[in-house]
Amino acid sequence: MSDDAKAEGRLILASGSPRRAKILRDMGVGFDIVKSDAPEVAHPDDPERTVTENALAKGAAVAATPAAAGRRVLSADTIVWMDGKIYGKPRDQEEARRFLRELGGRTHRVYTGVALDGRAQTHVSEVTFRPLDSATIDEYVRLVNPIDRAGAYDIDEHGEMLVAGWKGSYETIMGLPKEWTRLERGPSTLLHVCCGPCACACVPRLKACGRDVAMFFSNSNIDTREEFERRLRAAETLAAAEGVPLAVDEYDHEEWLAQVARGFEDEPEKGRRCERCFRHNLARTARYAAEHGFDGFTTSLTVSPHKPSALVFAASDDPRFEKIDFKKRDGFKLSTKRSAELGLYRQRYCGCEFSRRDAERNFPKTN
Repeated sequence: MSDDAKAEGRLILASGSPRRAKILRDMGVGFDIVKSDAPEVAHPDDPERTVTENALAKGAAVAATPAAAGRRVLSADTIVWMDGKIYGKPRDQEEARRFLRELGGRTHRVYTGVALDGRAQTHVSEVTFRPLDSATIDEYVRLVNPIDRAGAYDIDEHGEMLVAGWKGSYETIMGLPKEWTRLERGPSTLLHVCCGPCACACVPRLKACGRDVAMFFSNSNIDTREEFERRLRAAETLAAAEGVPLAVDEYDHEEWLAQVARGFEDEPEKGRRCERCFRHNLARTARYAAEHGFDGFTTSLTVSPHKPSALVFAASDDPRFEKIDFKKRDGFKLSTKRSAELGLYRQRYCGCEFSRRDAERNFPKTN
């Protein structure tokens, strides 16, 4: 049998990372390595976009080579992210030491984007470092070559010297989550839907990234059953138009009042009551996502210009929470255009009786 015949059907790993190769070998996957020379991009304010674009570019560069003809190409990109800063591969040992000093005693996120034949997904884990002194950093740099490692460290090689704990997927931190196999059908994302109009900006964007999307209508903050049903019908119209499933959470406004609003009735919009409401709805979304095997979840709350995205992002520390700012790329403008095309009901207030009170005070109806 020729070498070409033996290679036929084997996966191509578009990476020279020994850690990614180890993960594939441990999974029993046959593969060949073809390194990518695609230039990398960096978007410090959007780490998910960074790793997704880089993974897709690396895969595309290798897929265009003769060695990849007729074969599947798997590519990946990993960054460490903290406080709006990307920690990629250090240029030299001095920069590696600086990375480790900055990460010491802190919690950071590790983003890994994975692409298979042009379809991409992003995974996020969190790592907490021990406080690190200069002697520990010097010893680690002596033992481990930090130059080809995002964030200047490898959790799988003397990681105990640096790491106090981690949450999420160990393989994501190493650079290749085993869930890449789900790219055969696309990663599954549960979208918490605050309302149909806002979700108009989210569902198409998620689908365009190759996501297997489902909508989750969880809004016990809405003040009346009639209003809840009215907004639900708008969500149902969108789900039908986009061809995605819609799950509806139990409506229990009395429970919401007791657990979220009690004692915070006089808080202004964007205040502590809103923070508690975001936490409540995202916690229910996270629980549903875990119970039904979704790879991750996100929310349409960030579409509205009246909802500070940072406030929404702070409402959940679940590593599966995909913190996507749907305001970007004209998200709100797209939502108004698409909802008008579908004839969706657009509400004048957020949902609870307190937001209705403030809306009527600030924007009284005119005859």
